[in-house]
Amino acid sequence: MSTTRETFLCLGPSQWPVLRNGLVIRVAKFANNELRAGDLVVFSKSGSRICHRLLKVNRNGDESLWLTKGDANLNVDGWISEGQILGKVVEVNGRPVTHPFFAIPSHLFFWHSLLQHTLYQMIFFSSFGRKLGLLRMKILPRPIFMKMYAKLSAPWIHLLNKTPSQRS
Repeated sequence: MSTTRETFLCLGPSQWPVLRNGLVIRVAKFANNELRAGDLVVFSKSGSRICHRLLKVNRNGDESLWLTKGDANLNVDGWISEGQILGKVVEVNGRPVTHPFFAIPSHLFFWHSLLQHTLYQMIFFSSFGRKLGLLRMKILPRPIFMKMYAKLSAPWIHLLNKTPSQRS
């Protein structure tokens, strides 16, 4: 682990509820072999810096590709290379990510994200999913089905679109 740390301000709902707008995260550079599935990392993609969770790794010799996803997103970001990763989140608002108030929900959301991605792949992209999709299209159009999938797989996402007075 490097002692050099960068500080970032969280913006956007993609990691909600683990990371919310206005939280300050500190990121440290780690060696590729020190990164694990479930870690929150900041990476560069299309000129933006994004903080999402590592879901899977594909190691091919010395090169590794990581699959990332925001906890509140339905889709993955795609594969990113080791060179795109700026660092791993080590602190949130001054507390280490190993603190139970952060570590326990973060761990639960990692497993949720991984399960959600696996189910999404099975439902929409497997051979069984394609056959099921043909049957589903006769019953429910895709936009209606996607809304139902979103509400069932991540019900808290819909709270993001409501004002605080509507949440009660």
